[in-house]
Amino acid sequence: MHLIPCELSETEDVKSYEPMYNVILYNDSFNYYEDVIKAIQCAIKCSFEVAEYITHTAHTNGKAKVT
Repeated sequence: MHLIPCELSETEDVKSYEPMYNVILYNDSFNYYEDVIKAIQCAIKCSFEVAEYITHTAHTNGKAKVT
């Protein structure tokens, strides 16, 4: 299992804004499903359920927009 270091702080202020770009997650056969979920949680500071949904969408459709 690959571990992705991530420190989520309860006190971090996450600014709410509309990004000027789109991040697309593509399905591949190299990364573990659980590691992708953790990476998404770290990158966009979202819940497990949201990260799992994005990961599942990429897994079944080939790609997913990370929001």
